[in-house]
Amino acid sequence: MTIAIVAHGRYVPERILDNNFFVNSPHNPYKVYIGADNSGNPVFKTERTLVDNEKILKITGGIKERRAISEGEDIVDLIERAYAKTNFPAEELRGIFIGSISDDIYFPSIACRVQVRIGAKNVRNSSDIKAACAGFTHALDSAYLQVANHKGPHLVVGAETL
Repeated sequence: MTIAIVAHGRYVPERILDNNFFVNSPHNPYKVYIGADNSGNPVFKTERTLVDNEKILKITGGIKERRAISEGEDIVDLIERAYAKTNFPAEELRGIFIGSISDDIYFPSIACRVQVRIGAKNVRNSSDIKAACAGFTHALDSAYLQVANHKGPHLVVGAETL
């Protein structure tokens, strides 16, 4: 049996946060580890340290800006926009696996909300995979097992709005 990725889509939010957003943030606490207490629990002290752009560039390996969702947007909006770029017919999908920990509600799942939003009426299995950084690879593996067992095409998504 041949298994292949037949379409892909990508979307990043319009809103850009440059490093000045973090430098000028009124919520800029900086925790410093100072040791452990007598029970072995970590002890931190919190300092209000203003970081400048150069320090952020050094700490992050050169990141100058990030993308963030805007007011009124959620993760389902991002996934729907990325899916629209695939030009893959939603009615052909048999499953949806979403690797993400960025949901603001627990029920219904991101995958179920995406299923409704894109009109995937023939989907039999919609699941969120809550595995942080490894979420997408777990979602891809789950879809692979379904497709390998003749379950038809699946949508696999990795998306975060952290």
